[in-house]
Amino acid sequence: MPVSLADVVTDFSLSLAQVDSSKPVWAPYQPGIGPHPESEAVKLITAEMSASKPGRYSVIRLNVPYPGGGRQRCDVVIGNPPEWALAIKLLRLLGDNGKPNDNMLMHLLSPYPAHRSALTDAAKLRASSAPSGNLCAL
Repeated sequence: MPVSLADVVTDFSLSLAQVDSSKPVWAPYQPGIGPHPESEAVKLITAEMSASKPGRYSVIRLNVPYPGGGRQRCDVVIGNPPEWALAIKLLRLLGDNGKPNDNMLMHLLSPYPAHRSALTDAAKLRASSAPSGNLCAL
């Protein structure tokens, strides 16, 4: 059965909340998902998705090279054959020190590839030849 975008977004959100509530530790920081590097947070969240909905997420691959994309990689690919190719950006309003994250807008909207923003990730997904055509930047 095909997985809808609403399913992916809902399941990712619920899994993020579940993982955060388990208070994982990324030493020496405070417990919770916030301090984890994006790749580690995505690994924990997608593992929870697979555990909670094994029929829906039996195949999740992380850090998958884009077809013809050289060294660039897609954060998450769901399904085999691929149903979804996802670019993930974890936005943190506050740093672990409790101070505002001054770079948050740059991580969302910067048009410069060197900043690896959500905007440039979406452009990479769009330009890729992902087999299914289901692309999403979360």
